Amino acid sequence: APPPPPAATAAAAATAAATTTAAATFGAFAAAASSALPASALPPWTDTPLSWTLSNRLAQWGPALLHWFYAQGRKTGLDSFLMGPSGYGYIFPGNMSRAADRAWFSNATIAAATELGMQGLVNWDVDRSLDPGSTQRTEAMLRRYVGTAVRGVFQLDSDPLPPRQESPTFLHHTTDPHLPPLPVFKPSYQYGPPNATAIAAALASQRLGSLTYAYLSLGYDTSLVDAVAAILARSAPHVKLVGYRELIALAQQKHTADLMRQRLRDTAAELRGCARVHCNCEDFCRGACFACGCAACTAATWSFPGGAKPCTDPGPLGTGLLCVVDNISGAPTSAACCTPGGRHCTLPPDSCCESGSCHTCPPPAARPALFQPLPREFDERTHTCTEGEAAG
Repeated sequence: APPPPPAATAAAAATAAATTTAAATFGAFAAAASSALPASALPPWTDTPLSWTLSNRLAQWGPALLHWFYAQGRKTGLDSFLMGPSGYGYIFPGNMSRAADRAWFSNATIAAATELGMQGLVNWDVDRSLDPGSTQRTEAMLRRYVGTAVRGVFQLDSDPLPPRQESPTFLHHTTDPHLPPLPVFKPSYQYGPPNATAIAAALASQRLGSLTYAYLSLGYDTSLVDAVAAILARSAPHVKLVGYRELIALAQQKHTADLMRQRLRDTAAELRGCARVHCNCEDFCRGACFACGCAACTAATWSFPGGAKPCTDPGPLGTGLLCVVDNISGAPTSAACCTPGGRHCTLPPDSCCESGSCHTCPPPAARPALFQPLPREFDERTHTCTEGEAAG
């Protein structure tokens, strides 16, 4: 088998801050080509990362063609290859009735992924509208790939794993929790007309932190991909286009960060009555200090003119800025967690923040946001902060 091409390099590298960016990749049906096709016969190549589906059976029935594709990938540095539907062969894996057949197929797919260095596959299965049990069988089949050479799966919109509007869904091993989970991506655009404006709009509409892909049939016309990239660069710079390998790597980073965020939220629920914390001004002005005996302030705490920013500020633990907890009721008061000489969290004396204000302090150094803004709403007319759905 030919050596795998290098991982595609993104035209614009995606940032690791999943709360402030969305990443996407293009998946395309690879057009048939002759191994004797000269490079001069190709049109101008794309400047955008592009991931092509290829049949892994080319290793057996068309090795010369497979070598040609991989050579192009090494030449451009932007093209990467993954297995087409649905892995080892063109079939609905979840529709296999015999356990022995399902085991054989998944093992053959893993072996092909190992042989060819293809880290992902596109999975087709029975549409959920035709068979309500299809999703459960699909999940059971895909779970076989957790911890193997298959590191990511790209689904169709007709049978997505829940939650439907979230991409990716992470599948975990049934017995070994230490294995990295398998990200299963959902398309934001699938089989639609070759309309660059519509494709760009579909990618730009995804929630911040989403990792998705556009599933296109391109032939050799890669100008569509560059047109989409140009539109996104102008109108949605938070969307970064990457190859499928990079998308899988970003998904693993996102999963790790999500675990850390959840642990911080769990920590926020457990913090009660322990040693006093000494908070320096830079951390205080960034809203990064927390202490036992403090909990998230209620939304009403920020119902005053100028309260819009603290209303939605996620604070140090993703639950909101922190207030002192009442010793008797255990409910948060409206008093700030960190104050000069505070019982739970104290500010340094003779400093720019000793008054509890940061007006005279230099702006804290910028750091990537760990949490998204809280799902609250601030009414500028009435100056009230309420729980609600975050805009956008």
